Amino acid sequence: MSVPILGAFITHESKPSKPVSGLPPVLHRDQVSIGQPTEYELDELRWGERLNGPKANPGASTPIKQTFSPSQEELESNYDTSLNREQAVDVFIPSASNPPRNRWRLAAAGVMFLLLGINDAATGALIPYLEKEYGVSYGVVSLIFISNAIGFISVVPVCQMVEGKIGRALSCVVAACLMSIGYIALVCAPPFPVVVLSFYFLGSGMGFFLAMTNAFMVNLMRGTVILGSMHGLYGVSPLRSQSLLL
Repeated sequence: MSVPILGAFITHESKPSKPVSGLPPVLHRDQVSIGQPTEYELDELRWGERLNGPKANPGASTPIKQTFSPSQEELESNYDTSLNREQAVDVFIPSASNPPRNRWRLAAAGVMFLLLGINDAATGALIPYLEKEYGVSYGVVSLIFISNAIGFISVVPVCQMVEGKIGRALSCVVAACLMSIGYIALVCAPPFPVVVLSFYFLGSGMGFFLAMTNAFMVNLMRGTVILGSMHGLYGVSPLRSQSLLL
């Protein structure tokens, strides 16, 4: 297409045309609404607020704030010590000596942690004797550890339910009874399948006791220190078990 033919479709104006102003408002009409909403409808419906929320002021910018969970040090540093005595609230926080019965509870728990450590250390040291006594291989003897782990896992769904119904004291008695069943069976030198089953009862009793005792100690004042001390007793007790076997 040549340039003269193309210029026939282009018009050049030296001055811009005046802007059109004052156009009448365009009102959309369809089959649903044939007119503007009344004032009553606008007040009641509040168009778009239910889905989009109230409209923000476009002229004012709302800063976006990012919140972080305060750490323990920040909470302690921001603690207001200027509160009056009348505003203070008495809160009972149990500790190792308050109530005084907790001393006996922690002493009993310490003895149990010692026994659990001796039990776990002695089991591994007795593997050669079990192989010789029952004439089984090392892989077959390892079934006692699998049975023990299954005992730990099996008490998880029922531990909280039993403690809620009969209380923590009777629950500890149940845990001790389960462990007693396993120890009595082992003392009688039963066949090897019964030995594997006895370790299931040992694991059930240990898991029951540890779940309740750990939850009790961690809720005391300085609970992490108490809990660490108890598990320290569990770690030290294998030294004693080796001397017993020798």
